[in-house]
Amino acid sequence: MAVLAAAAFIYVTAEILPVGALPAIAHGLHVSVPMVGTLLAWYALVAAVTTIPLVRWTAHWPRRRALLLSLAFLTASQLISAVAPNFIVLAGGRVLSAITHGLMLSVLAPIATRLTKAGINQLPETLDAALQWDALAQPLTMATEDIHEGIRAIHERRAPSFKGR
Repeated sequence: MAVLAAAAFIYVTAEILPVGALPAIAHGLHVSVPMVGTLLAWYALVAAVTTIPLVRWTAHWPRRRALLLSLAFLTASQLISAVAPNFIVLAGGRVLSAITHGLMLSVLAPIATRLTKAGINQLPETLDAALQWDALAQPLTMATEDIHEGIRAIHERRAPSFKGR
């Protein structure tokens, strides 16, 4: 289970980490920040376009093989991205990661369910716990949106427009 959790964490981190490092990446590759920002959009687009076909193509495979394929792609993509000498190579590494992002997430839950001893028997309790966490997280999400709106308003030199909550 720890390996599966780590894999999910690394995939999501690989997807969103560049957001905080845009200026550093742009400086290191001698390209503009908006150009590096396109890596984020392309990642999302490639993941969205390839997930369903890849999941359908691998549906008859053992889940373990599909997971190992996605982890191999993740490892290769991170190595390529880490040593990328230019923007094109970095973009290739990001595309490689995005291709199997959805595949990994689609096989992760069934594998995790099989690994837990009581798996299906604990599902109602798990759903109850998730709903309780959602109820706790919703006010935090709304507060975060308000903070973001306030920051945007300061940056744009205008009055904030909160959503009337």
